[in-house]
Amino acid sequence: MLAAGVALDPVAKLRTQGIFQATQYAKGVFEVGNDGGIAHLRSGLLCPATFPELPLSKLTVFPSPVEQGTDIDCEYARGTGPSLGNGRTAELVIHITKGDGTQTVNSAFTAKDFTLRQGVFKKAQFSEPQSLNPQIQGIRTPPNLAEKGFAMIGGVPYRTELLVMGVAGWVVEIRASFPADPQTGQASKDSDSQLSLLGLIQCAATITIL
Repeated sequence: MLAAGVALDPVAKLRTQGIFQATQYAKGVFEVGNDGGIAHLRSGLLCPATFPELPLSKLTVFPSPVEQGTDIDCEYARGTGPSLGNGRTAELVIHITKGDGTQTVNSAFTAKDFTLRQGVFKKAQFSEPQSLNPQIQGIRTPPNLAEKGFAMIGGVPYRTELLVMGVAGWVVEIRASFPADPQTGQASKDSDSQLSLLGLIQCAATITIL
């Protein structure tokens, strides 16, 4: 259950309930909070109603050989188009899965990195994968691998960041993509700077169960 005392936001809650109701197999997997955020009941992961200027847009429950509800996405998007450069200007995807015991952070990162390079970032320039420090700004970081990529999409410079972590038996994959300054590589909008690797580790910190 979601914690009591969460600030009431009827508008956000109504919007998230619409997404919840439109999601196949969501019942028993997610729970909508009073603030419009959504909890993944199996892991304790809390997906907020919105990141700065980036609202929750989609939930997905994938088929899983382990158990229903152990492979899910929380997706955020700015713009109404289906993809970056096609009506969508920024996006964030939080994917969490309970492995079968054979999946590792390294294997999950390799698979996600391969998929990322087949899409709009197939011509991107990527940094070498690295592990974040064990503790950043007082938040303990679990075993992880991260990378950054830069590409021109529809004539706009974009930065994408991928962070894969192992948390309490779950594999967490977080990918954020947003417009960036072509000279510095930094986010073009101040609000998008919170989608950086350092900002996103706070999402994983909510995973508390199993």
